[in-house]
Amino acid sequence: MFYLGYLNLLGALDALQDGQTGAARVLARARAAGMVTCVDLVSKAGPDFAAVVAASLSQIDYLFLNEVEAALATGIEIAGPDDQIGIGQAAQALLASGVNRAVIIHTPALGLWAGHGGTVTRLPDPATLIVNPLGAGDAFCAGVIWGIHQGWEPLRALGLGHRAAAECLKGETATGTIPKLEILLSGL
Repeated sequence: MFYLGYLNLLGALDALQDGQTGAARVLARARAAGMVTCVDLVSKAGPDFAAVVAASLSQIDYLFLNEVEAALATGIEIAGPDDQIGIGQAAQALLASGVNRAVIIHTPALGLWAGHGGTVTRLPDPATLIVNPLGAGDAFCAGVIWGIHQGWEPLRALGLGHRAAAECLKGETATGTIPKLEILLSGL
């Protein structure tokens, strides 16, 4: 598996040249080497945000983003973290634009996995205690990527991602309250 984070915060890798980016070339090399590519976006709006994302879509197997990034990448209006219609439309637009396996959108309200063939899995976010949001999206991605690596179905992978994010939200730091994997896996 090859993980690239944070598209639109990568300087030279994000530079557009003839509709192509360095990130797209790196991802193409990873896929050519037989790796599954996972890309995580960053909520940094800029004039080329959508173009930088579009340049890499055909080289991305799994795209991770939040509702703000989904709106920036697609131009689709999303009314907030619980706008399931807007979030679903953005996920489908990204799939149609080239993502190879699935678009995975995480918000404070839900996790959505949209795959080809119309497969859509939604899981409400169980987080109730939020001390600090720092790192919650990263923890979510790590949990889901682990599930993908294990060959899990989307619902189970989303569940692990939510558990990791929920534990992250309980602490002052990005990793201080995340328990060992065995504890996160209990009951999944």
